[in-house]
Amino acid sequence: MLKGDSSVNDIGFVRRLAERACKVLILAGFLCVQIREARNQTLGDCLKKEFRITVNIMRSTISMH
Repeated sequence: MLKGDSSVNDIGFVRRLAERACKVLILAGFLCVQIREARNQTLGDCLKKEFRITVNIMRSTISMH
């Protein structure tokens, strides 16, 4: 890759941006499902599920990077 070739650099930027956009859309869909399911659950059930999701994110089991 040539250092001065901005079109090649732009393609890489667009590709990374598209990957991030896809990840954001997946996360948004995941959150919508969680909200929909939470409507029929008790507060305790919601808090347990939220805790499990948070622990998995902290363990990097679910990665949004």
